[in-house]
Amino acid sequence: TFEGSSSGRIRLTDFYLSYKEKGWPNFDERQEFMQQLGVLDESDAEQTRLIIPNYLLNPLNCEGPWSYYATCYINECELLMGHLERALGSPEAPPNVIAQEVAALPS
Repeated sequence: TFEGSSSGRIRLTDFYLSYKEKGWPNFDERQEFMQQLGVLDESDAEQTRLIIPNYLLNPLNCEGPWSYYATCYINECELLMGHLERALGSPEAPPNVIAQEVAALPS
């Protein structure tokens, strides 16, 4: 449940519910830890929100054993799948529609 197409935020309660409903083990960090990472918007004390870009690009999603730099990246496959999912607008589609959307992908 995103707050809008351009806010880049999700209510923290919705974030936790989403990962529990889908059984995703990777999205279970404690709120205190997320505060340390700087991924929370706590400007409204009644509704803490997760800042999605900050969360995705946090140091835990970076590779490299070096203390002075790391390579942060976004999985390109996830970006392409997100584009495809938005274009289709449903969990199922006929093969020819999927093929047409895949052919139009940006990479």
